[in-house]
Amino acid sequence: MRRMPILAKRGRLEGAPDWYGTPLDQLDFEWSEEEQLELRGYCRQIHTNIAESGDKMTPLERWDASLEGRDRDRLFLEAYYFNPYAVRTLDASGKTLKPVDVCRDPKLLVKAHMATVARYGLDLPVLYPISYTAEFWGARTEMTDYGNPTLVGDYPIRSLADLEGLEVPDPHNAGLHPGYLWACREIKRLFAEHGVDKVMPLSVCIGVDPLGTALMFMMGWTEFMRAVRKDPEICRRSMNLATEWIIRMGQAAIDAGADCLVMCSYAGVTPIKGNEWMLGDYVRIGKALGPQLPCLYALTYEKALAWFPAMCEQGAVGSGSFRGWFCADMDYKKAIDYSRENDVYCCCALPDKVLFNDPVSAIENETKKRCQYGKSHDKFSMGIAAVDYTTPPENFAAAVAAAKTHGRFS
Repeated sequence: MRRMPILAKRGRLEGAPDWYGTPLDQLDFEWSEEEQLELRGYCRQIHTNIAESGDKMTPLERWDASLEGRDRDRLFLEAYYFNPYAVRTLDASGKTLKPVDVCRDPKLLVKAHMATVARYGLDLPVLYPISYTAEFWGARTEMTDYGNPTLVGDYPIRSLADLEGLEVPDPHNAGLHPGYLWACREIKRLFAEHGVDKVMPLSVCIGVDPLGTALMFMMGWTEFMRAVRKDPEICRRSMNLATEWIIRMGQAAIDAGADCLVMCSYAGVTPIKGNEWMLGDYVRIGKALGPQLPCLYALTYEKALAWFPAMCEQGAVGSGSFRGWFCADMDYKKAIDYSRENDVYCCCALPDKVLFNDPVSAIENETKKRCQYGKSHDKFSMGIAAVDYTTPPENFAAAVAAAKTHGRFS
């Protein structure tokens, strides 16, 4: 496998695997007979879970009904367990694998997510990125054992001059993203080969929104917040580049077989008043990708609630754009009320602190409250997020069981 050169304008990723930058059509990962047996087992268990659940609908039928606001047997369950917990599931909490291993080996990424869906009886896998984009904008990054590659040293964008000559790369041949797309395509292929695609959708996270990308991987939080008040042009241009990347990445994920796209959003870290212009980038993304398949925001900031009206009014959410949002760490009643009144999809998650720290009784109680309130909205789903690497497996299992029990319609 030939490693492709890094363009001079871009940064570098220290500790990258040898396939880094290899185009998707040149990746040649192969499954051994033993691995194929393992993968068939995951698919078989997924079918068994559905058949033995007592549910009247398949996850795919429930998903479609939730998006359209039709009658369902129970609330759809969206569990954002992310790569670290998927790794823990794959090695049975034996600490023989680390999250960085799925960044280096896309085959492990496939197995980790399929194992997690099969082990916990989830309604769908949510494939999570193995890399962000810091090195694309000129930063130095490095692989880390318990997470995605991280930026080290200075942020790359400090002036408008730093944006000159930057080109938005093609995700099919940029950095670790070809490996991520390979994993997405491979899960979809395995699903089709074993009939799972007829009963379960595949959700793919395409990374961080334009605001978050500019904040975390281009300018840094402090400089961005200063510039957005005093020199917004550098913020606009940085976000425009990030927007073009998200559109390209989203299209690549669609082409690889995704049934739903999720974009992690930082709406709420800045006030909406005076920053309405930022939503132009979200509208662009929604209009480019939304007509093809369901797209959702993943929101984790309480003040994102203040953005909801402008998002709907400007078309960042609505017909032919994003369908709605997955909400964590915010007032679930307010999120559900607004979504019901405006007929958009909404999923509210059990808080990760409850999942990690509280007893099973509290996990069930918090899940029950969200399920009961959420049933007032025909487009509501129950969520679990974000599952920490050290979350006890019994806690996650309890949350899944509670969501299925209390999400059922009589």
